[in-house]
Amino acid sequence: MEDKKNNIESLFEDIKEYLNSSIDLVKLKIIEKVSEFGSSMAIRLLLLVVFMFFFVFLNMGIALWLGDLYGKIYYGFFAVSCFYFVIALLCLLASKQIRRRLANFIITQLLK
Repeated sequence: MEDKKNNIESLFEDIKEYLNSSIDLVKLKIIEKVSEFGSSMAIRLLLLVVFMFFFVFLNMGIALWLGDLYGKIYYGFFAVSCFYFVIALLCLLASKQIRRRLANFIITQLLK
């Protein structure tokens, strides 16, 4: 009888260790996914900032060049701003698809 009691206690201890190990494994997997996602987003943010600087200076150059062609510098800035206004309208019309694709991207990154 005593032997059965020890076996049952041993079984419960093994189950407890298994559950603790499983919980620790899940925690480590979550930490890994969050760190991968965070580092990926940090690199993308850095690249975005560098690209934005490039993009701003490129647009200023184009605006100055167009202004020189049109005869007044501010005409070039108006032309560039109108171009981006049209782009913004197109993005607004496609915002539902953009939001869905962004959400799917985030989900696939977290489930990878």
